[in-house]
Amino acid sequence: MAKDYRPAIVHFGIKNQENRIAGMPPNNLCWQYVPFLKCNVMRNFRELIIWKQGIQLTANVYELCKQLPKDETYGLKSQITRAAVSIPANIAEGCSRRSEKDFRRFLEISIGSAFELETHLVIAEKLGYIDRKSVDEFLRELTVEQKQINALIIELTVD
Repeated sequence: MAKDYRPAIVHFGIKNQENRIAGMPPNNLCWQYVPFLKCNVMRNFRELIIWKQGIQLTANVYELCKQLPKDETYGLKSQITRAAVSIPANIAEGCSRRSEKDFRRFLEISIGSAFELETHLVIAEKLGYIDRKSVDEFLRELTVEQKQINALIIELTVD
């Protein structure tokens, strides 16, 4: 039996079954609570844990980059910060897409940026710019983000 992925109509966090049964369209306030999986409406990226974690990872990256030498401002530092910013940015942009296929594509770009960020940080550590302990701690957090993005991609792929 196929799963029913129609969006639930929610009003102030409570499912409003009366409107759904009566066939009445929800007001705009309701749509901000629509679940983000398998629906034909714009998803609210601000409610996604992976987006919130991506924002925190980006803030942490900017702190890590303070350890980089000034001559890397336009080199490795720029690459690291751009990859970090790209993670939550692509999650947010994907949420604006109507189809699961498009949403999934932006999640794939986001996870690609996460792997790119990991690579840049390993290089920075190997060059002695960032201490190993800081990189290892950050990579543990990044790995959690990568796994969660991947889980969502799989969820959107499986029917």
